[in-house]
Amino acid sequence: MRLRKRLSEKPLPSGNGGVTQYFQNFLHFLHWSPLETALAFLPAGLLVAVTSTKMGGLADRFGTARLIVIGSAALAAGYAFFLRVDEAPDLATLVIPGMVLLGVAFALSFPSLNIQATNGVADDEQGLASGLLNTSGQVGGAVVLAVVTAVLTSSTSADPLDGFRAAIAVSGILALAGLVIALTGLRGARTAAAERKEEPVLETV
Repeated sequence: MRLRKRLSEKPLPSGNGGVTQYFQNFLHFLHWSPLETALAFLPAGLLVAVTSTKMGGLADRFGTARLIVIGSAALAAGYAFFLRVDEAPDLATLVIPGMVLLGVAFALSFPSLNIQATNGVADDEQGLASGLLNTSGQVGGAVVLAVVTAVLTSSTSADPLDGFRAAIAVSGILALAGLVIALTGLRGARTAAAERKEEPVLETV
């Protein structure tokens, strides 16, 4: 019960399921080569790789709840950025900035979620907590991917880009919902910190 309560308090960012899938499909629709597509995803991957060794220090300095909020906001902003997409997206002004925002979201959110979900959990329950977190992420990602795919393929517009924009909009809405949950978690963390400061210190003789 204690472990369940700990995990239920952790805000999870939404809207990230299927991002690579439908962006790959979109770039394939634009006849981008595999190399061009890989280069488009490179900024996000580099950000995750570079920050992976620094997340411990960032979490200690700023707190995991704050990092999750920043990551959730970057995720929503990244999806909003890609709503401007057209048949000739510019790599420098649209694709790379959008991927950088998504990279910031992934780099900050996922390590912080893992740290926060297992913080305070007993040693003999660490594996269970990590497993529950990863399972919830996989299931949530599969559900979001199914929803986004349904939106993408159900478009009746003559312009194929309308289906992509609708799919991105749905992901953006889910990301905003995740941001709201993350803000609730940040408020809870601040309240808990304030309560700890107000607790009287008992002097020992």
